[in-house]
Amino acid sequence: MAEEQEVEFNNDGLLDALAALREEETPTTETNFVNALIKATFLVPVLLDGEPEITEDGMVQIPEDTEMKILTWENTETKLPVFPVFTDMGKLDEIEFPDPEQTHLWPIPLMHFVQMFKEDTNLSALFLNPYTGMELTRFNLMLVDKVAQLADGKEVTHAIIQAAKAELEAAAQPGSNATEQVEVDGESEMEISQPQDVPVALQYELMGVADDHPGDITKMWLLWLSNEEQNINNFFLLVEGPNEAAFDDLFPVLADAFKKTLPEDQQTVTIMPRASLGELDLSDFKTLYDR
Repeated sequence: MAEEQEVEFNNDGLLDALAALREEETPTTETNFVNALIKATFLVPVLLDGEPEITEDGMVQIPEDTEMKILTWENTETKLPVFPVFTDMGKLDEIEFPDPEQTHLWPIPLMHFVQMFKEDTNLSALFLNPYTGMELTRFNLMLVDKVAQLADGKEVTHAIIQAAKAELEAAAQPGSNATEQVEVDGESEMEISQPQDVPVALQYELMGVADDHPGDITKMWLLWLSNEEQNINNFFLLVEGPNEAAFDDLFPVLADAFKKTLPEDQQTVTIMPRASLGELDLSDFKTLYDR
């Protein structure tokens, strides 16, 4: 096996971000936690059938004929394998391993686990600091992966996290076939439906606007509006918030998101307050943004 460098572990940033998230879940605390996860490396129990060697320059080396297997536990409910991982040595004090003589600690980045989970659908979760930490589910790991892809080396923002969630949820539950008839601006009835393949860049821009106005936007639906007789086929954005007086200033900003991200012939959008549709049931339609 390739040589591995011994590392000094300090996951204080991740632990602080987790504590803040547990105290209050906000866009800021969630963003800080996801950022910390992407950068995290954990101490992971591994089983070796031989002893690692320390080279003269302090490198840890596993002999080529030594087998290494990451230790797994079984989730008592799902019966699927889970991996115990630790942020520091202090979190290992009360943990007993079944074969301590053959168990060693190895530094493994979180993104390595992400790749493992992408390749093996039978893997279900990581247990971060078992008994005191939290479970990182398959969805959590796939979210981290999608966020890293969308950020592409740039700063991770909450809008990127929201866009990643929307993309994962859409992939897990293909677009709804639900439709509703609505009256828009006193005109004849229009049909609303769930659009397919909404560009991630558009979702990102819209969520960014919402994040920039937390007191004005609490929920958004990105739908499709159509009336074949009137040749109407365009996006339909519904906005909900406690301060509709602010919508006059916000709607042009939201409309700019379509201009920034879509070709000119696809930029038409109808934007309305959610309240303008009265008691219309939107439970069959996915929300784009929900604070």
